[in-house]
Amino acid sequence: MLHSLRRGLRFAVVGAVLAAGFWATPRAGARPPAARLLPEKTVLMFSVADCPDLAKRFMNTGLGRMSQDPQLSPLVKHLYGSLSDVVASLRDRIGLSLAELLAIPQGEFTFALIPVEDEGLAAVMILDAGSQLASARGLWLRVSEALDKSGAAKSQENVAGVAVTVYDGLGPQQRRVMYFEKDASLVLATNMAAVQAILEAWTGGAAKTLHAHPAFAAIQRRCQGEKGEEPQVTWYADPVSLVRAAGQGNAGVQIFLALLPTLGLDGLQGVGGAMAFDVGLFDSITQAHVLLENPRSGLFDVLALVDGDSAPEPWTPNDVINYLTFHWDFKRSYKAIEKVYDSIRGEGSLASQIKRRFEEPLGFDPISRILPTLEGRVTYFNTIERPVTPNSQAFLLALRLKDAEAMTKVLDAIASKSRGELVRQSLSGKDYYQVSAAARMRRPDAPS
Repeated sequence: MLHSLRRGLRFAVVGAVLAAGFWATPRAGARPPAARLLPEKTVLMFSVADCPDLAKRFMNTGLGRMSQDPQLSPLVKHLYGSLSDVVASLRDRIGLSLAELLAIPQGEFTFALIPVEDEGLAAVMILDAGSQLASARGLWLRVSEALDKSGAAKSQENVAGVAVTVYDGLGPQQRRVMYFEKDASLVLATNMAAVQAILEAWTGGAAKTLHAHPAFAAIQRRCQGEKGEEPQVTWYADPVSLVRAAGQGNAGVQIFLALLPTLGLDGLQGVGGAMAFDVGLFDSITQAHVLLENPRSGLFDVLALVDGDSAPEPWTPNDVINYLTFHWDFKRSYKAIEKVYDSIRGEGSLASQIKRRFEEPLGFDPISRILPTLEGRVTYFNTIERPVTPNSQAFLLALRLKDAEAMTKVLDAIASKSRGELVRQSLSGKDYYQVSAAARMRRPDAPS
């Protein structure tokens, strides 16, 4: 618990430092948002809509307020001072202080990966500098001077009326990097085709962009706040295309890709989400969406979530520290697992394994006895036991039953075969089963 607290304090302090650096004038750029600039085939995007706004909202969250607590002031000053010392030692190289460096982001910041045929993945970074454009130019000047000294070949190209600086032959793998600025924004990229696509969209061309990609658009629609609040952070990934692009020429990756249809993973069309900070009563709201091909198959058919009531169960304590509930079709999940397992190991393999490992020792088939008793609702929560100690956090995982009597018979049968490891107990007239202390303490190498 102390480790978690220290980690939380570090995060709060770093957030406060970034907030202090980001606080400046509002976003100045008039350019389109990154999703309307990046090519349609982009496989990864992480974007902060407005860095100063994110920093301001962070300071209103619990961690942000914690960083401003007078009792934590010495720690904040110590960490900020340490970071300042590190940057100060580099100031001759970068030409900026820590405060000046952190003040550069003045609007949207985006990082993206774009697949390039026969080259793998191209990286792109787009940053709005706004009123801090002079500082950003100064930083790039220092970087370019270092690149010049490294022996990289420097050239300049004109793309859609914009001057693009190009460095060739970087590092052992002879990488390329491109840099340009437009509308008070800076762009770094590692592939010229990506630069051309971005500038075509930027200048009003007919280039297809990520914003219009069906998967991206569907995910973003699902991740809008219920009350219309704009998220400060958005992200998107096309995992299958990402792996395919990153693994060009890699035999192991190609074998994995060939297995995807068997596993049903080729039906994963995209994942993404959004985060909004300082939203009403909440420090933050995180939304995520997984877009799957319909109908689902393979491993994704195992995710048999169904609609149902989400109101807390009546026996849920009012002091839980987190709460999760969902409804699951366990029979459907088992059938999907069996289908995938047997497609790899041979027909009937899973049933054979269950019979050998469970049915024969127990004397009955656990699948046919347990699954019919489950109603489908699952509830999980954490609570803190009093008095508070390092081990005070407790959890409960509950499966709602539609046939409690049948489940009781199953548990009795398991207890009778457990050699005292599962014991039936009673509390306030209700029976429950407890794993014995000896069973909990037993190690695999301990004598039986």
